[in-house]
Amino acid sequence: MRRRNVDLSAEEKKMLDLHNKTRAQRGLPRLCVHPDLQRAARAYSKEMIAKDRFAHGNVGERLRKVGYRWSTYGENILYDPGSRDSAESLFKLWMNSSGHRANILEKDFREIGIGASSGEYKGGRATMWTADFGDR
Repeated sequence: MRRRNVDLSAEEKKMLDLHNKTRAQRGLPRLCVHPDLQRAARAYSKEMIAKDRFAHGNVGERLRKVGYRWSTYGENILYDPGSRDSAESLFKLWMNSSGHRANILEKDFREIGIGASSGEYKGGRATMWTADFGDR
């Protein structure tokens, strides 16, 4: 299988590093960025901004549409109204939520895509984050 490089923004890379640091502290394997999951996560963050909507939707179908043939998947989304100044503070919000923390620490997840998109949302500036987890 040919490996494809995936370019992450500085914000996305920092968020990936926080995921992997937290997993390593608990003896879990690192998450590897998968191009299909990355494409899905970025597209969904952009879609939430464009449609002025914050909700998960049909994650499994969305992942299939980008070509990711999952055996298991999960998704975390986050709305940042611009009041938080660091990836660490945003990541802490996910870790303080039992459902989001469960996805981050799920041992069966081996791959991830992390997408951030900023724009006009509900009359203000915001950044939407999507983390799509999976294994094939």
